[in-house]
Amino acid sequence: MNQSVIQRLFSRPERYGFFQAVRLLHRWFSQQERLHGPAVFEQKLKFRNALSMSFPASEVAAFDVKLHPRDDDSPPNPGPLPRPQDIARLEMTPAFMGLLGAGGALPLFYTELFSRRETYERDFAGRAFLDIFLHRSVVLFYQAWRKHRLAIRFEDDPKHQFLPLVLSLAGLGHPALRDRLRAREGGVSDFALAHFAGLLQQRPVSATTLRRVLASYFGVPVQVEQFVGRWFTLPRENQTQLGLGGAGLGKGAVTGQRIWQRDLRMRLTLGPMSAERFRRFLPGGPGALALEELLTLLCGTTLEFEVKLALQAQAVQGTSLGGTSALRGRPGTSLPGPARATPKRLHSAVPPPQRGGVRAATRPGSRDQPLQGRQHPHPGAQREPARAVRARVAHRLLRHPQPTHPQCPPAAGLAHRRKAQAIGLPWQQALRQVQAR
Repeated sequence: MNQSVIQRLFSRPERYGFFQAVRLLHRWFSQQERLHGPAVFEQKLKFRNALSMSFPASEVAAFDVKLHPRDDDSPPNPGPLPRPQDIARLEMTPAFMGLLGAGGALPLFYTELFSRRETYERDFAGRAFLDIFLHRSVVLFYQAWRKHRLAIRFEDDPKHQFLPLVLSLAGLGHPALRDRLRAREGGVSDFALAHFAGLLQQRPVSATTLRRVLASYFGVPVQVEQFVGRWFTLPRENQTQLGLGGAGLGKGAVTGQRIWQRDLRMRLTLGPMSAERFRRFLPGGPGALALEELLTLLCGTTLEFEVKLALQAQAVQGTSLGGTSALRGRPGTSLPGPARATPKRLHSAVPPPQRGGVRAATRPGSRDQPLQGRQHPHPGAQREPARAVRARVAHRLLRHPQPTHPQCPPAAGLAHRRKAQAIGLPWQQALRQVQAR
Protein backbone atom coordinates (compact mmCIF):
# COMPACT_ATOMS: atom_id res chain seq x y z
CA MET A 1 0.00 0.00 0.00
CA ASN A 2 1.13 3.54 -0.72
CA GLN A 3 2.46 5.11 2.47
CA SER A 4 1.29 8.58 1.44
CA VAL A 5 -2.35 7.45 1.73
CA ILE A 6 -1.83 6.36 5.35
CA GLN A 7 0.09 9.55 6.06
CA ARG A 8 -2.82 11.67 4.83
CA LEU A 9 -5.20 9.58 6.92
CA PHE A 10 -3.13 10.21 10.05
CA SER A 11 -2.90 13.96 9.38
CA ARG A 12 -6.45 14.64 8.09
CA PRO A 13 -8.78 11.84 9.28
CA GLU A 14 -11.88 14.00 8.84
CA ARG A 15 -11.44 13.84 5.04
CA TYR A 16 -12.09 10.09 5.01
CA GLY A 17 -15.26 8.15 5.55
CA PHE A 18 -15.47 5.72 8.42
CA PHE A 19 -15.51 2.51 6.35
CA GLN A 20 -12.74 3.71 4.05
CA ALA A 21 -10.54 4.73 6.99
CA VAL A 22 -11.00 1.40 8.80
CA ARG A 23 -10.43 -0.49 5.54
CA LEU A 24 -7.13 1.32 4.88
CA LEU A 25 -5.91 0.75 8.43
CA HIS A 26 -6.90 -2.91 8.25
CA ARG A 27 -4.90 -3.42 5.04
CA TRP A 28 -1.94 -1.45 6.39
CA PHE A 29 -1.64 -3.58 9.52
CA SER A 30 -2.19 -6.77 7.51
CA GLN A 31 0.75 -5.96 5.24
CA GLN A 32 3.12 -4.51 7.83
CA GLU A 33 2.35 -6.46 11.00
CA ARG A 34 0.97 -9.64 9.40
CA LEU A 35 -2.25 -9.23 11.34
CA HIS A 36 -5.38 -10.62 9.71
CA GLY A 37 -9.07 -10.56 10.49
CA PRO A 38 -10.15 -9.79 14.06
CA ALA A 39 -6.55 -9.59 15.31
CA VAL A 40 -6.31 -6.04 13.97
CA PHE A 41 -9.25 -4.88 16.10
CA GLU A 42 -8.11 -6.83 19.15
CA GLN A 43 -4.54 -5.52 19.23
CA LYS A 44 -4.30 -2.24 17.35
CA LEU A 45 -7.59 -0.49 16.59
CA LYS A 46 -10.04 0.61 19.29
CA PHE A 47 -13.34 2.51 18.97
CA ARG A 48 -14.44 5.04 21.59
CA ASN A 49 -17.59 7.01 22.46
CA ALA A 50 -17.86 10.69 21.59
CA LEU A 51 -18.42 13.27 24.35
CA SER A 52 -18.91 16.28 22.10
CA MET A 53 -22.35 17.85 21.82
CA SER A 54 -21.57 19.77 18.62
CA PHE A 55 -22.64 18.80 15.12
CA PRO A 56 -20.12 16.30 13.64
CA ALA A 57 -18.28 17.52 10.55
CA SER A 58 -17.48 14.01 9.29
CA GLU A 59 -17.99 10.35 10.11
CA VAL A 60 -14.71 10.26 12.07
CA ALA A 61 -14.92 12.62 15.04
CA ALA A 62 -11.42 11.95 16.45
CA PHE A 63 -8.35 9.88 15.68
CA ASP A 64 -5.60 9.42 18.25
CA VAL A 65 -2.33 7.48 17.97
CA LYS A 66 -0.88 5.90 21.12
CA LEU A 67 2.79 4.88 20.80
CA HIS A 68 4.82 2.45 22.84
CA PRO A 69 7.26 3.98 25.35
CA ARG A 70 10.47 4.57 23.45
CA ASP A 71 13.69 3.11 24.82
CA ASP A 72 16.94 4.97 24.68
CA ASP A 73 18.53 2.22 22.59
CA SER A 74 15.75 2.07 19.98
CA PRO A 75 16.47 3.87 16.69
CA PRO A 76 14.44 7.01 16.01
CA ASN A 77 11.62 7.02 13.50
CA PRO A 78 13.08 8.22 10.16
CA GLY A 79 9.82 9.54 8.68
CA PRO A 80 6.73 11.49 9.73
CA LEU A 81 4.60 8.33 9.67
CA PRO A 82 4.97 6.14 12.78
CA ARG A 83 6.07 2.59 12.23
CA PRO A 84 3.44 -0.10 12.83
CA GLN A 85 5.57 -1.83 15.45
CA ASP A 86 5.82 1.46 17.40
CA ILE A 87 2.04 1.93 17.56
CA ALA A 88 0.48 0.61 20.75
CA ARG A 89 -3.13 1.50 19.91
CA LEU A 90 -5.16 3.57 17.47
CA GLU A 91 -8.26 5.15 19.01
CA MET A 92 -10.98 6.15 16.55
CA THR A 93 -14.15 7.94 17.59
CA PRO A 94 -17.05 7.40 15.15
CA ALA A 95 -19.54 10.24 15.04
CA PHE A 96 -22.53 8.39 13.57
CA MET A 97 -23.09 5.76 16.31
CA GLY A 98 -22.33 5.29 19.99
CA LEU A 99 -23.72 5.39 23.49
CA LEU A 100 -22.73 8.97 24.32
CA GLY A 101 -22.67 12.27 22.48
CA ALA A 102 -25.30 14.21 20.55
CA GLY A 103 -26.51 11.11 18.71
CA GLY A 104 -25.88 8.59 21.48
CA ALA A 105 -28.31 5.95 22.67
CA LEU A 106 -28.12 7.00 26.34
CA PRO A 107 -29.68 10.18 27.71
CA LEU A 108 -27.60 13.34 27.52
CA PHE A 109 -27.23 13.30 31.31
CA TYR A 110 -24.59 10.54 31.02
CA THR A 111 -22.66 12.48 28.42
CA GLU A 112 -22.54 15.55 30.69
CA LEU A 113 -21.59 13.41 33.70
CA PHE A 114 -18.65 11.63 32.02
CA SER A 115 -17.48 14.84 30.38
CA ARG A 116 -17.39 16.66 33.75
CA ARG A 117 -15.50 13.77 35.42
CA GLU A 118 -12.84 13.67 32.70
CA THR A 119 -12.41 17.43 32.67
CA TYR A 120 -12.30 18.24 36.40
CA GLU A 121 -11.53 14.95 38.13
CA ARG A 122 -9.44 13.19 35.47
CA ASP A 123 -11.65 10.13 35.84
CA PHE A 124 -11.80 8.08 32.59
CA ALA A 125 -13.22 4.86 34.04
CA GLY A 126 -16.88 5.52 33.19
CA ARG A 127 -16.24 6.24 29.53
CA ALA A 128 -13.79 3.32 29.23
CA PHE A 129 -16.45 0.98 30.59
CA LEU A 130 -18.94 2.03 27.92
CA ASP A 131 -16.24 1.77 25.24
CA ILE A 132 -16.15 -2.00 25.81
CA PHE A 133 -19.70 -2.34 24.45
CA LEU A 134 -19.25 0.22 21.70
CA HIS A 135 -16.08 -1.38 20.36
CA ARG A 136 -17.75 -4.74 19.88
CA SER A 137 -20.79 -3.16 18.24
CA VAL A 138 -18.72 -1.14 15.77
CA VAL A 139 -16.55 -4.14 14.86
CA LEU A 140 -19.63 -6.24 14.08
CA PHE A 141 -21.11 -3.37 12.10
CA TYR A 142 -17.96 -3.03 10.00
CA GLN A 143 -17.71 -6.79 9.40
CA ALA A 144 -21.34 -6.90 8.30
CA TRP A 145 -20.64 -4.03 5.89
CA ARG A 146 -17.72 -5.78 4.19
CA LYS A 147 -19.32 -9.25 4.21
CA HIS A 148 -21.71 -8.49 1.35
CA ARG A 149 -19.23 -6.51 -0.74
CA LEU A 150 -17.31 -8.98 -2.86
CA ALA A 151 -14.75 -6.42 -3.98
CA ILE A 152 -13.79 -5.80 -0.34
CA ARG A 153 -13.64 -9.52 0.46
CA PHE A 154 -11.32 -9.98 -2.49
CA GLU A 155 -8.70 -7.91 -0.66
CA ASP A 156 -8.71 -10.12 2.44
CA ASP A 157 -8.41 -13.63 1.01
CA PRO A 158 -9.02 -13.71 -2.75
CA LYS A 159 -8.05 -17.35 -3.25
CA HIS A 160 -10.37 -18.91 -0.66
CA GLN A 161 -13.28 -16.45 -0.34
CA PHE A 162 -13.95 -14.55 -3.53
CA LEU A 163 -12.43 -16.79 -6.22
CA PRO A 164 -14.48 -19.97 -5.55
CA LEU A 165 -17.71 -17.99 -5.80
CA VAL A 166 -16.88 -16.62 -9.25
CA LEU A 167 -15.50 -19.93 -10.53
CA SER A 168 -18.73 -21.64 -9.50
CA LEU A 169 -20.52 -19.67 -12.22
CA ALA A 170 -18.45 -21.59 -14.79
CA GLY A 171 -18.69 -24.94 -12.97
CA LEU A 172 -15.10 -24.81 -11.68
CA GLY A 173 -15.63 -23.87 -8.04
CA HIS A 174 -15.07 -27.33 -6.56
CA PRO A 175 -11.73 -27.68 -4.73
CA ALA A 176 -10.81 -30.70 -6.88
CA LEU A 177 -11.04 -28.53 -10.02
CA ARG A 178 -8.80 -25.74 -8.77
CA ASP A 179 -5.48 -25.01 -10.50
CA ARG A 180 -5.99 -27.78 -13.04
CA LEU A 181 -4.65 -25.69 -15.92
CA ARG A 182 -1.45 -24.62 -14.14
CA ALA A 183 0.21 -28.02 -14.00
CA ARG A 184 2.93 -26.94 -16.45
CA GLU A 185 4.60 -23.82 -17.74
CA GLY A 186 2.26 -21.54 -19.63
CA GLY A 187 -0.85 -22.82 -17.86
CA VAL A 188 -3.93 -20.69 -17.29
CA SER A 189 -4.47 -19.40 -13.75
CA ASP A 190 -7.77 -19.57 -11.91
CA PHE A 191 -7.92 -15.78 -11.77
CA ALA A 192 -7.95 -15.67 -15.58
CA LEU A 193 -10.73 -18.25 -15.68
CA ALA A 194 -12.70 -16.25 -13.13
CA HIS A 195 -12.41 -13.21 -15.39
CA PHE A 196 -14.13 -15.15 -18.20
CA ALA A 197 -16.58 -17.06 -15.97
CA GLY A 198 -19.58 -15.38 -17.55
CA LEU A 199 -18.52 -16.51 -21.03
CA LEU A 200 -17.34 -19.98 -20.01
CA GLN A 201 -20.79 -20.94 -18.72
CA GLN A 202 -22.30 -20.59 -22.21
CA ARG A 203 -22.66 -23.91 -24.03
CA PRO A 204 -22.09 -24.32 -26.89
CA VAL A 205 -19.43 -21.64 -27.20
CA SER A 206 -19.89 -19.46 -30.28
CA ALA A 207 -17.09 -18.32 -32.57
CA THR A 208 -17.54 -14.75 -31.33
CA THR A 209 -17.10 -15.84 -27.72
CA LEU A 210 -14.02 -17.86 -28.64
CA ARG A 211 -12.49 -14.88 -30.44
CA ARG A 212 -13.20 -12.49 -27.55
CA VAL A 213 -11.74 -14.80 -24.90
CA LEU A 214 -8.54 -15.53 -26.83
CA ALA A 215 -8.02 -11.89 -27.86
CA SER A 216 -8.53 -10.64 -24.30
CA TYR A 217 -6.30 -13.27 -22.67
CA PHE A 218 -3.35 -13.09 -25.09
CA GLY A 219 -3.69 -9.40 -25.98
CA VAL A 220 -3.45 -9.96 -29.76
CA PRO A 221 -6.04 -9.71 -32.56
CA VAL A 222 -7.70 -13.06 -33.22
CA GLN A 223 -9.72 -14.17 -36.26
CA VAL A 224 -11.74 -17.40 -36.25
CA GLU A 225 -12.58 -19.23 -39.48
CA GLN A 226 -15.11 -22.02 -39.14
CA PHE A 227 -15.73 -25.17 -41.21
CA VAL A 228 -12.21 -25.64 -42.54
CA GLY A 229 -12.22 -28.76 -44.73
CA ARG A 230 -9.72 -31.60 -44.44
CA TRP A 231 -9.27 -35.17 -45.61
CA PHE A 232 -9.61 -37.68 -42.78
CA THR A 233 -8.32 -41.22 -43.22
CA LEU A 234 -10.82 -43.84 -42.13
CA PRO A 235 -9.71 -46.74 -39.96
CA ARG A 236 -9.75 -50.05 -41.75
CA GLU A 237 -12.64 -51.38 -39.70
CA ASN A 238 -14.79 -48.42 -40.85
CA GLN A 239 -14.06 -48.87 -44.55
CA THR A 240 -16.55 -50.65 -46.81
CA GLN A 241 -15.25 -54.08 -47.78
CA LEU A 242 -16.69 -57.11 -49.52
CA GLY A 243 -18.01 -59.71 -47.17
CA LEU A 244 -18.74 -57.32 -44.30
CA GLY A 245 -22.23 -56.33 -43.21
CA GLY A 246 -23.62 -52.95 -42.24
CA ALA A 247 -22.73 -51.25 -45.52
CA GLY A 248 -26.13 -50.33 -46.86
CA LEU A 249 -26.36 -47.87 -49.73
CA GLY A 250 -27.16 -44.44 -48.37
CA LYS A 251 -26.67 -45.60 -44.78
CA GLY A 252 -23.20 -46.85 -43.96
CA ALA A 253 -21.40 -47.48 -47.24
CA VAL A 254 -18.26 -45.40 -47.81
CA THR A 255 -16.27 -45.40 -51.03
CA GLY A 256 -12.55 -45.04 -50.55
CA GLN A 257 -10.17 -44.83 -47.64
CA ARG A 258 -10.71 -41.20 -46.65
CA ILE A 259 -13.53 -38.70 -46.39
CA TRP A 260 -13.74 -34.92 -46.66
CA GLN A 261 -15.20 -33.19 -43.60
CA ARG A 262 -15.71 -29.54 -42.73
CA ASP A 263 -17.16 -29.81 -39.25
CA LEU A 264 -14.08 -30.96 -37.34
CA ARG A 265 -11.54 -28.19 -37.85
CA MET A 266 -11.25 -24.43 -37.30
CA ARG A 267 -8.55 -21.98 -38.32
CA LEU A 268 -7.27 -19.37 -35.86
CA THR A 269 -5.29 -16.37 -37.07
CA LEU A 270 -3.35 -14.64 -34.29
CA GLY A 271 -1.69 -11.31 -34.91
CA PRO A 272 -0.09 -9.20 -36.16
CA MET A 273 2.15 -9.42 -33.11
CA SER A 274 5.66 -8.53 -32.02
CA ALA A 275 8.62 -10.87 -32.46
CA GLU A 276 8.85 -11.60 -28.72
CA ARG A 277 5.21 -12.58 -28.49
CA PHE A 278 5.52 -14.48 -31.76
CA ARG A 279 8.15 -16.76 -30.23
CA ARG A 280 5.87 -17.58 -27.30
CA PHE A 281 3.35 -19.14 -29.69
CA LEU A 282 5.86 -21.41 -31.40
CA PRO A 283 5.37 -25.15 -30.80
CA GLY A 284 6.21 -25.97 -27.20
CA GLY A 285 6.19 -22.33 -26.06
CA PRO A 286 4.12 -21.06 -23.13
CA GLY A 287 1.69 -19.29 -25.44
CA ALA A 288 1.02 -22.45 -27.45
CA LEU A 289 0.45 -24.47 -24.27
CA ALA A 290 -1.94 -21.88 -22.84
CA LEU A 291 -3.78 -21.76 -26.16
CA GLU A 292 -4.25 -25.52 -26.10
CA GLU A 293 -5.59 -25.42 -22.53
CA LEU A 294 -8.10 -22.68 -23.32
CA LEU A 295 -9.31 -24.37 -26.50
CA THR A 296 -9.82 -27.64 -24.64
CA LEU A 297 -11.79 -25.88 -21.93
CA LEU A 298 -13.93 -23.90 -24.38
CA CYS A 299 -14.49 -26.36 -27.23
CA GLY A 300 -13.79 -29.78 -25.76
CA THR A 301 -11.64 -32.46 -27.36
CA THR A 302 -13.58 -33.17 -30.57
CA LEU A 303 -12.32 -30.27 -32.70
CA GLU A 304 -8.95 -29.65 -34.30
CA PHE A 305 -7.45 -26.22 -34.85
CA GLU A 306 -5.11 -24.71 -37.39
CA VAL A 307 -3.06 -21.88 -35.93
CA LYS A 308 -1.75 -19.17 -38.21
CA LEU A 309 0.64 -16.65 -36.65
CA ALA A 310 1.01 -13.19 -38.20
CA LEU A 311 4.18 -11.21 -37.50
CA GLN A 312 4.28 -7.43 -37.61
CA ALA A 313 5.89 -5.99 -40.71
CA GLN A 314 8.50 -4.03 -38.77
CA ALA A 315 9.50 -7.19 -36.87
CA VAL A 316 10.35 -9.22 -39.97
CA GLN A 317 14.11 -9.70 -40.32
CA GLY A 318 15.79 -10.17 -43.66
CA THR A 319 17.96 -13.14 -44.45
CA SER A 320 21.66 -12.44 -43.99
CA LEU A 321 24.84 -14.49 -43.96
CA GLY A 322 25.62 -15.74 -40.48
CA GLY A 323 22.19 -14.77 -39.14
CA THR A 324 19.51 -16.93 -37.58
CA SER A 325 16.43 -15.28 -39.10
CA ALA A 326 15.83 -18.18 -41.54
CA LEU A 327 16.69 -21.60 -40.16
CA ARG A 328 15.74 -25.00 -41.52
CA GLY A 329 13.72 -23.57 -44.36
CA ARG A 330 11.08 -21.72 -42.32
CA PRO A 331 11.95 -18.03 -42.00
CA GLY A 332 11.49 -16.60 -38.54
CA THR A 333 9.83 -19.69 -37.05
CA SER A 334 12.70 -22.05 -36.25
CA LEU A 335 14.87 -21.02 -33.35
CA PRO A 336 18.07 -22.64 -32.12
CA GLY A 337 17.76 -24.81 -29.07
CA PRO A 338 16.17 -28.09 -28.02
CA ALA A 339 13.32 -29.56 -30.01
CA ARG A 340 9.87 -28.39 -29.00
CA ALA A 341 6.83 -30.60 -28.77
CA THR A 342 3.79 -29.60 -30.78
CA PRO A 343 0.36 -29.98 -29.12
CA LYS A 344 -1.60 -32.79 -30.74
CA ARG A 345 -4.74 -30.73 -31.34
CA LEU A 346 -2.97 -27.68 -32.77
CA HIS A 347 -1.74 -27.76 -36.35
CA SER A 348 0.25 -25.18 -38.26
CA ALA A 349 -1.58 -23.52 -41.14
CA VAL A 350 1.73 -23.49 -43.10
CA PRO A 351 2.85 -27.02 -44.12
CA PRO A 352 6.41 -27.93 -43.11
CA PRO A 353 9.05 -27.90 -45.84
CA GLN A 354 9.88 -31.17 -47.59
CA ARG A 355 13.36 -32.53 -47.67
CA GLY A 356 15.15 -32.13 -50.94
CA GLY A 357 12.92 -29.30 -52.08
CA VAL A 358 13.14 -27.22 -55.24
CA ARG A 359 16.68 -26.45 -56.30
CA ALA A 360 18.09 -24.31 -59.04
CA ALA A 361 17.50 -26.09 -62.38
CA THR A 362 20.20 -26.18 -65.04
CA ARG A 363 18.93 -26.09 -68.58
CA PRO A 364 20.49 -28.94 -70.58
CA GLY A 365 22.08 -28.51 -73.93
CA SER A 366 19.95 -31.10 -75.73
CA ARG A 367 16.22 -30.81 -76.17
CA ASP A 368 15.72 -34.54 -75.55
CA GLN A 369 17.58 -34.43 -72.24
CA PRO A 370 15.22 -33.77 -69.27
CA LEU A 371 15.88 -31.00 -66.75
CA GLN A 372 18.13 -32.10 -63.91
CA GLY A 373 17.63 -31.15 -60.28
CA ARG A 374 14.00 -30.10 -60.64
CA GLN A 375 11.43 -31.99 -58.60
CA HIS A 376 8.57 -33.29 -60.70
CA PRO A 377 5.11 -32.31 -59.38
CA HIS A 378 4.13 -35.98 -59.58
CA PRO A 379 7.09 -38.08 -58.38
CA GLY A 380 5.56 -41.31 -59.73
CA ALA A 381 5.26 -40.02 -63.29
CA GLN A 382 8.04 -40.17 -65.90
CA ARG A 383 8.99 -37.34 -68.19
CA GLU A 384 7.68 -37.65 -71.75
CA PRO A 385 10.33 -37.78 -74.51
CA ALA A 386 10.53 -34.88 -76.95
CA ARG A 387 9.44 -37.09 -79.88
CA ALA A 388 6.18 -37.99 -78.15
CA VAL A 389 5.60 -34.33 -77.31
CA ARG A 390 5.95 -33.41 -81.00
CA ALA A 391 3.45 -36.07 -82.04
CA ARG A 392 0.94 -34.91 -79.42
CA VAL A 393 1.26 -31.29 -80.53
CA ALA A 394 0.79 -32.34 -84.15
CA HIS A 395 -2.45 -34.11 -83.31
CA ARG A 396 -3.72 -30.98 -81.55
CA LEU A 397 -2.86 -28.87 -84.58
CA LEU A 398 -4.70 -31.32 -86.82
CA ARG A 399 -7.80 -31.11 -84.66
CA HIS A 400 -7.66 -27.31 -84.38
CA PRO A 401 -5.89 -25.98 -87.47
CA GLN A 402 -7.58 -22.60 -87.23
CA PRO A 403 -7.73 -20.31 -84.23
CA THR A 404 -11.52 -19.92 -84.60
CA HIS A 405 -12.65 -23.30 -83.36
CA PRO A 406 -16.18 -23.23 -81.86
CA GLN A 407 -15.12 -25.19 -78.74
CA CYS A 408 -11.87 -23.43 -77.90
CA PRO A 409 -10.80 -19.84 -77.35
CA PRO A 410 -9.55 -17.87 -80.38
CA ALA A 411 -5.93 -18.09 -79.25
CA ALA A 412 -5.90 -21.89 -78.88
CA GLY A 413 -4.67 -22.64 -82.41
CA LEU A 414 -2.08 -19.88 -82.19
CA ALA A 415 -0.85 -21.29 -78.89
CA HIS A 416 -0.38 -24.73 -80.43
CA ARG A 417 1.59 -23.30 -83.35
CA ARG A 418 3.83 -21.33 -80.99
CA LYS A 419 4.44 -24.42 -78.91
CA ALA A 420 5.36 -26.41 -82.05
CA GLN A 421 7.78 -23.70 -83.09
CA ALA A 422 9.28 -23.65 -79.60
CA ILE A 423 10.24 -27.31 -79.85
CA GLY A 424 11.60 -26.90 -83.40
CA LEU A 425 8.71 -28.41 -85.44
CA PRO A 426 6.97 -26.24 -88.06
CA TRP A 427 3.26 -26.64 -87.64
CA GLN A 428 2.65 -27.07 -91.38
CA GLN A 429 5.10 -30.00 -91.44
CA ALA A 430 3.40 -31.53 -88.44
CA LEU A 431 0.07 -31.36 -90.24
CA ARG A 432 1.48 -33.02 -93.34
CA GLN A 433 3.02 -35.81 -91.28
CA VAL A 434 -0.24 -36.55 -89.53
CA GLN A 435 -2.25 -36.40 -92.79
CA ALA A 436 0.20 -38.78 -94.49
CA ARG A 437 -0.39 -41.32 -91.75
